[in-house]
Amino acid sequence: GKYFMNIGGGGKITEVSYEAPSRLKAVIGSLAYYVKGIELIPQITSFPIRIEHDEGVYTGRVMIFLIGLTNSIGGFEQLVPDAELDDGYFSVLILEEVNLAELAHVLTLAMRGNHLKHDKVKYFKSRELYVSSFEEVQLNLDGELGGVLPAHFKNLQQAIKVRIKKE
Repeated sequence: GKYFMNIGGGGKITEVSYEAPSRLKAVIGSLAYYVKGIELIPQITSFPIRIEHDEGVYTGRVMIFLIGLTNSIGGFEQLVPDAELDDGYFSVLILEEVNLAELAHVLTLAMRGNHLKHDKVKYFKSRELYVSSFEEVQLNLDGELGGVLPAHFKNLQQAIKVRIKKE
């Protein structure tokens, strides 16, 4: 199995993060994602997906799916406003099939944390997920290539013990 600490996901948009060279990411941070993202916009297409989650099954054509543990994803600080790192739940965000104008609108809303109001954005929480697609979809785990779908995600709540020295 593979592990991630912050974000898992898939879709052409997430492929941006590992196409931006690591050195470039280290030097200019999130700007690397935006520069590469602008280049890839014409290639961003939807794909069919099936997500089995705690409350049922989601199926549809999507641009991206994100499985987060924190509120900050790829430089967007308010992507999942109510995420809690240790509650045992993934925050799942899905952007359904949109045209380029709608995509730009959703990204603008996301900068301000208002994207959950958009009717093409689906959001729910789940402890466990089974994600599959009829197409080859690359997985992104914490910004690196994490294989391809299908995948089983399980939240290992508070699996890491951290010790800190008292001052």
